Amino acid sequence: MHAEGYIIVPCKIGPFYVFDMVLHTTRPLSYLSPDAADTVGLFGDISWVGGDIHRVRSMTIDGHPFPDLFVRISSGPALLGFDGFLGLHFLKQFRQVCFDQPTAMLTLSF
Repeated sequence: MHAEGYIIVPCKIGPFYVFDMVLHTTRPLSYLSPDAADTVGLFGDISWVGGDIHRVRSMTIDGHPFPDLFVRISSGPALLGFDGFLGLHFLKQFRQVCFDQPTAMLTLSF
């Protein structure tokens, strides 16, 4: 957990790049900062889908592979000092989402 109370989910995309995503439950979609999107693009793990939506491939969290993540590119996360936001559509893929306040442990169950 971030010092200001944000729930941080460290994500790895591709073979090298690890970045901090903030769980953002007021956003329906996920977002990447322009710098994060450019870095992910170096490995070919992001592609344009249509409109302002991009698909991020090869994402792992805590060593577990995750389905493709659909994102918009926005400077919003960078303004807060983060690489991106994980929106509600990210959480909808799980059967159970639990956050233990005392330990700041986020548990996601399929």
